[in-house]
Amino acid sequence: MSIRKFVVALSATFAAFGAQAVGYDFGTHDPIAEASFTIPGAGFVGGVTTFADTFVFSLDQAYSVTSTVVALNQAGAIGIVDGEYSILAAGGDSIFSTGDDFQVPLSTFSYDGTTGSTPHSVVLDAGNYAYVVTGKTTDFGGYYSLISTVSAVPEPETLGLMLAGLGLLGFLSRRRARH
Repeated sequence: MSIRKFVVALSATFAAFGAQAVGYDFGTHDPIAEASFTIPGAGFVGGVTTFADTFVFSLDQAYSVTSTVVALNQAGAIGIVDGEYSILAAGGDSIFSTGDDFQVPLSTFSYDGTTGSTPHSVVLDAGNYAYVVTGKTTDFGGYYSLISTVSAVPEPETLGLMLAGLGLLGFLSRRRARH
């Protein structure tokens, strides 16, 4: 094998590992959804692999969605840098990648080996959504875990009843204190 063919083959191998993408479908979001991934690195010191992973999910009603992405970084050789994740909403056709998707406001968060498991919450209406997790691995790869939970958003009537009940308790305790 000539040197030229060897260099071309080696370049093609590194290009294949230079960008990674994973698509995952959570379906209708359960109370807790979790996904963990190991992203292969370039395999040599100074090598970088860029990745963009998508996790699609749907909500059947309005929920408070709390999520976090945690990266495991070790001694600079294994880790993720420039990590970011955001939430996209499917556009009017409820289908992703048709050009009408949009980013949910205030839903872009950074992560790396120093951010720990900082939770982020947003309230989302019923519909189709996706987490988009991006970053770059250092030298020999990286590992991250996405954890997402949902909890029901109280309806206004529920809050009104709770406030009325608290007001009644305050009135009764004040009345009792006078007597």
